[in-house]
Amino acid sequence: MRLFRTVGATVVVFSSSALLFAQTPANRPQTRARPEFEVASIKAAAPLPTLIAQIKSRQVRAGMSVSGNRFDCLMSLHSLIAAAYRIKPSQIVGPDWLSSQRFEIHATISEGTPKDPVPEMVQTLLGERFKLKAHLENKEQAVYALVVSKEGPKLMNADDAISDAGARPIGPITLDGQMSMKREGDSTVFFNPGTGTVSRSKYSDGAMRIEYLKISLPAFAESLTELVDRPVVDATNLKGYYKMTMELPMEVYRNAVMNRPAPSDLASWAGTPFGGPATSVPGTDGPVSTASDPPGKAIFSAVEKLGLKLERRKAPIETLIIEHVEKNPTEN
Repeated sequence: MRLFRTVGATVVVFSSSALLFAQTPANRPQTRARPEFEVASIKAAAPLPTLIAQIKSRQVRAGMSVSGNRFDCLMSLHSLIAAAYRIKPSQIVGPDWLSSQRFEIHATISEGTPKDPVPEMVQTLLGERFKLKAHLENKEQAVYALVVSKEGPKLMNADDAISDAGARPIGPITLDGQMSMKREGDSTVFFNPGTGTVSRSKYSDGAMRIEYLKISLPAFAESLTELVDRPVVDATNLKGYYKMTMELPMEVYRNAVMNRPAPSDLASWAGTPFGGPATSVPGTDGPVSTASDPPGKAIFSAVEKLGLKLERRKAPIETLIIEHVEKNPTEN
């Protein structure tokens, strides 16, 4: 005898022997439970003007953090989804209101549970409380590929012994920690725990000099994305951390700020909260041509001085397609 049951678009077939087998609990196949919070409280954040005032007065804190068995979060639904799936907000295709709906979430993690599956716990929460349905797929996009030039890379290995003693925290807390900075003479040193990047910046004579004391090539590609008109992906296949220096006219940074879309979330500038990997697409293929910078070739020239190069390409970028999500979560 066979029984048929439809689950969504899937037809599940049960045979009589399978039903008899399933009646024996000791022999029943174990289904791995999805990671979930022990308990979670969700409430809508205050309107933006009030929320900004609350953050400035330190009544609330933007971003997310895990302390012991406590999970706390204040951000837009858009950034929360990105954090849960370990992707950047730009890799999400969904309704526009995702960026304006902000929530305050406080949850408890079961004792003894490691931090690693917390993003999956957030996925479970999004599915149960916001009825999120989504799927990942690769969508081809125009990118700049960061590649090694014919002359070879001109990079130095980074010194791991870089002290953050005296640095003060800045920005929201993430699961990877909190960015910090300290002054060294007329320079500012930034420490980013999410990417492991340490950089020193100095402004003089109309130029910004950035010395990366420790940075990976995927993270370097990510930093270049802020300065150009399309995503930059790492296609160098170079591993590890390096030391490098770039000097660019301040006009490049001013243009980047002026042309950058308004941030969709209070914590968006802090990066991917769960420290997901920077975009890296080794072996990207497609039509190749040398990138150009219409306002001036300063960015591309600076990259070439490092023995690297930016090339126009088409590359598949993993994208999360939102099929359904509710504006209001189910009650606590």
